[in-house]
Amino acid sequence: MNKLIICTLCVVLFVLYACDATDLPKDPLFHFNESQTVNLRVARRIDLEEYGIYKPEVIRKKGSTYIIKDNSGNFLLKALDSLTGKLYKGVHKGNGPNEVLSLSSLQLKGDDILVYDITKKKINRLLFCEKDTAIMLEEYKALLVENRPFIIACVGEQTIGAGFFKTSWINYYNDENELVSSLAFPDFQELNQLSEEEKALVYLSTLITVKPDNCKMACATQKAGVIAVSDCTNNELHETVRLNYFPSNVRSNNKQIAYTEKSKVGFCDIGCDDNYIYLLYSGRTREEYGAKAHHCQHVLIYDWNGKPVKHLYLDKPLFSMVYDNTANKICGIGYDPEGCILEYDLDEK
Repeated sequence: MNKLIICTLCVVLFVLYACDATDLPKDPLFHFNESQTVNLRVARRIDLEEYGIYKPEVIRKKGSTYIIKDNSGNFLLKALDSLTGKLYKGVHKGNGPNEVLSLSSLQLKGDDILVYDITKKKINRLLFCEKDTAIMLEEYKALLVENRPFIIACVGEQTIGAGFFKTSWINYYNDENELVSSLAFPDFQELNQLSEEEKALVYLSTLITVKPDNCKMACATQKAGVIAVSDCTNNELHETVRLNYFPSNVRSNNKQIAYTEKSKVGFCDIGCDDNYIYLLYSGRTREEYGAKAHHCQHVLIYDWNGKPVKHLYLDKPLFSMVYDNTANKICGIGYDPEGCILEYDLDEK
């Protein structure tokens, strides 16, 4: 009798767990239906055109200084002190000193600001020259790995990367650039017909953030609705959370993929602190919004166990975001109507 009861309980628990796993909504906004929603209005606006920044793409923040990837003019990077208005600029496109071929992954790591050159497979540290307000590059690490990461994040002396890996979604390299661990591609029935190479193309646009204590990482996809959280200790990624909301809507042709107008944009930026993960979310399609599909009015806050905590609704959309844990602000790049920095104060009530 006791064995029968135990077996019955096991079956019930399995069924309950299975139902919970398959009941994940198709859009993360529905996952937050029972969480608090806070409507936020812009607290401060900084006009970037006043500083000669006309095509801002990515934003990060260290103290009062915003570091911006800018696709206008001769310099790829600008750094603006939001208190004094002092502007630093530097880094050209090229193969020489203080030049990059393909700039990616701006990361604040301790006191360092790191940038990654995809083509050169090189991680550089940014140096700021006070005398001539220039930004210089200093090599931090050469990422001498077999495949080519497109997005990276440094975890201590190790490196996490997303790229054209063919057999995995996320790779974890030790301090000797050896591949020691990886995460599998998201599993969607709708994409089962794709080859591994085609799946790698779908998930190239992955965003990565690292918990301040370097013990956890979170990643999210821009071309689909996927979030993963992993422990990253002892030279190993141990996945603890996987939220597969929705796949990309793509067509495949001769190992090439094309996104349809109905394909929904997922997460456009990511940040974190010791307690939470902050995700800038779109949920828009090109069919409905055209070129503004990547403009996001939602910041979704999860805890490190993947539980929804709070939904922030922004009155002005952003397409790149940074969470300032010192000032407790969401800061990002938007168009209002031209390129600008928008700051949102978070309500602690």
